[in-house]
Amino acid sequence: MNEDVRRQDLSAKWNLFLESNNTDLLLKFTKGFAEVYSQYFDPDFQTLSEG
Repeated sequence: MNEDVRRQDLSAKWNLFLESNNTDLLLKFTKGFAEVYSQYFDPDFQTLSEG
C-alpha cells in the first residue's frame, strides 16, 4: 500500500511539473525519484544524490 501511495505522489508531482513547466517542481520530482530509486534498486545511488 505504501509503495502505491509513493508512486501516486511521484506521478502527481510529475504531472504538476508538466502542467506548469516549473523548475522547482522538477527538482522535487527528481529528488523523490532518486530516493525511491536508491531504496529499491541501488543503495549506493543515495550517497551520490546526497553528496
